[in-house]
Amino acid sequence: ANPNITFDQMNSYFKMSPVIGSYNMSMNPNITPDIVKSNPRFPWVKTGLCGNPNFTWNDCKDFIGSLRNTYNISRNPNITIDIVQRNKHVGWDSVGLSQNPNINIKYYRTNKKFLHMNHISANKNITINDIEKNLDLKWDWDGVALNPNITQDYASTKKGLSYNVNILANPIINIEKVGSRFNKNREVMKYVSQNPNISYKFIEDHLDYAWDWDEVLRNPMTNAYEKYME
Repeated sequence: ANPNITFDQMNSYFKMSPVIGSYNMSMNPNITPDIVKSNPRFPWVKTGLCGNPNFTWNDCKDFIGSLRNTYNISRNPNITIDIVQRNKHVGWDSVGLSQNPNINIKYYRTNKKFLHMNHISANKNITINDIEKNLDLKWDWDGVALNPNITQDYASTKKGLSYNVNILANPIINIEKVGSRFNKNREVMKYVSQNPNISYKFIEDHLDYAWDWDEVLRNPMTNAYEKYME
């Protein structure tokens, strides 16, 4: 689902790996409803299309009943709380919905038996203010460590965050300044390798680090994937 790959490029890759390729292509943010309509012979995967940020509720609602699962449609950023509440027949996926960026603390409080606190804690729509005003909730600090709204100052004041390795994957951390502290620890470097602030040059200059190359290849930083697939 690399956003730098066009449909024409993906179509050529698909011929080499048709089973895996069709799902990933359907998820790719360069794929639009118009492209799908213009290429009806391509084996688009409906569950993938429903996770594509270019596809709205109106684009997906007609084939909801034929989806293998509702995880992708539930976490689609175009799916609002209002859509969820007006379409309870869908059978929304609890994990996907917990990751949906439209979910807020009010909705969580009224649906906490259904939603997952680890994903809610990491949800970018949950702020530091939400956490501090709702300390009665059992926040998952591994999830909070991945929340893009926390700051390094806030993390240093919380016991559950200050020594949490998950935070090394959070873009608030400048890995190029702290990475040398963990460069030989393979378990910790798994999280360092996920941090989107890592630059391609930094990796090339530190090939002696114990990088988790699977995580590096999944990292959204520019040029990492194509370079290391060569």
